[in-house]
Amino acid sequence: MLRFVRPETVRLPLDDLEDDWILVKRELTYGEERRMFARMYTEAPDGKLTTNPLHTETAVVLAYLLDWSDLDHPIRGVSREELEATLDNLDPASMHAIKRAVDAHLGIQRAARADEKKTIHTGAIAS
Repeated sequence: MLRFVRPETVRLPLDDLEDDWILVKRELTYGEERRMFARMYTEAPDGKLTTNPLHTETAVVLAYLLDWSDLDHPIRGVSREELEATLDNLDPASMHAIKRAVDAHLGIQRAARADEKKTIHTGAIAS
């Protein structure tokens, strides 16, 4: 069955702080996923792709992040280049908090997808 991604969002708290949050895409389209991977990998002269650990964290956050609670530095609707420049100006702890929130969201999405596959293949109802 073919599935198309609906443009849904999820608001995530940052490190259990009540006032700090990020707004992320619920899931990526195939094109968004490809662009995220393109930012993560570098092609070696022999044609092999290698992960660039300096870009992995930023690539994931750039792919998912839509908005945040910081009204002094609005990011909604800015270009990927402007968003990356803004992220580069964060202190490391703030960027890591954003990445942890995105990673937690991805874990929940993977688990939901696995449950969905079990239901489709077995006919059982996922709990």
